[in-house]
Amino acid sequence: MSQYKKILIAIVLVLLLTVLLPEGIYQFRTGIGQWQMLLLTHRMALMLHVLGWTVILWCFHFLLKRFTDLSSGSRRNWMLAAATVALAFVGAEAVVRFSGHMSGYMEKRFGFYWPVYHAGPRSAYHVRCKTCAVSLKGKDFTFERTTNSLGIAFPEPPLQKDTNEIRILALGDSFTEGDGAPQDSTWVKAMERKLQQFYPAWKITCINAGVSGSDPVFEYHLLKNKLLQYQPDVVIVGINASDVEDIIVRGGLERFVSEDTCVFKKGPWWDKLYAVSHIFRMLVHLHYNHLLLTAKEYQQAQQKAIAIITDILNRYAELGRQNDFRFISLLMPVRSDFERQRFESLQALAESLTAQDSLPVINLYDALVADSSISARDAKNFYWEEGHPNSAGYILFGQKIAESLIGNRVPDKFNGSTADIFSEYSRLRH
Repeated sequence: MSQYKKILIAIVLVLLLTVLLPEGIYQFRTGIGQWQMLLLTHRMALMLHVLGWTVILWCFHFLLKRFTDLSSGSRRNWMLAAATVALAFVGAEAVVRFSGHMSGYMEKRFGFYWPVYHAGPRSAYHVRCKTCAVSLKGKDFTFERTTNSLGIAFPEPPLQKDTNEIRILALGDSFTEGDGAPQDSTWVKAMERKLQQFYPAWKITCINAGVSGSDPVFEYHLLKNKLLQYQPDVVIVGINASDVEDIIVRGGLERFVSEDTCVFKKGPWWDKLYAVSHIFRMLVHLHYNHLLLTAKEYQQAQQKAIAIITDILNRYAELGRQNDFRFISLLMPVRSDFERQRFESLQALAESLTAQDSLPVINLYDALVADSSISARDAKNFYWEEGHPNSAGYILFGQKIAESLIGNRVPDKFNGSTADIFSEYSRLRH
């Protein structure tokens, strides 16, 4: 083996070890959905760039030596020029990558890339690992949770209800689970305290079944197959802007190929290159958005997603009629809605639901703006910089949701039959 090949092999081994040991290339994420995934960190991506360019330079050198009659001096000049180009690309990639301008949400918050599209089979139940400890981490916070046997970060509720007990089941993503706050400061817990204070003769139990990264379709599947055994009297589904985009990339009920398995949509053929190169992302975003769709494609996909959400919410209502619970959809604002002074993130969905006479809806943005609970100037006091509400925000949400129920005289007649809750009120709106 030539000295040159030995040096090349040594370089490749050093690069691989540099990636494998410090970055943990074989870290697997198993907390959500019980599926495994390689974590692509910034450092690992840069090492892949260096490795890739090393292989390209070796191939270039081999071609020059094998198929040209250039002198050794000329070959050195060509190799020097090629190496300069390679270093320029790697350097530019490092500058763009660490500037953060092309980083996605997961890269900014956790430091690793999370693909937009996950085409492979995975669990049909979007839950966490069962009976384990999980951490909700952000740049400025860390909050611990312990999951139950279903993989939900909530104490295991008993199957049997007390005779004077009212059970309210809350479904949703990280806004419902309470990412950004301790477990006793979620909007679900704040709502429970407010309702219990108003109705002391009744035992109000609010079950928080929110899971970060979930969406209304996953939540419907979970409710229908796993959570009805807890006999909820009321089911509230929290929806925010991320749910619309989740539906765009995941699809509706067609994602379920069986009761236990689902498959998402496939991304474009070049999405792997998008994952590795931020320079490539700069070129992509000249024509495509963060979901790798053109403006026209995104508009069409958004309209379809809203239709899917509207349909699935009607399915919730029908499931409620079949199982004696009342269903409410909850539209939850993000920080930018208050700063822009309009419910921009969910406006189209809000209008779609308004046209549905049979769907009870609580528009939390309207409720909070109506009495100036949150204004454009002080919205930052209720949200973390990364986007989730903080404890103050969640508690205010929960109190306002409870007031919405009470203000609409719901629940009003707790006179012995929990099955009759909300029976006189088919619509809850602000």
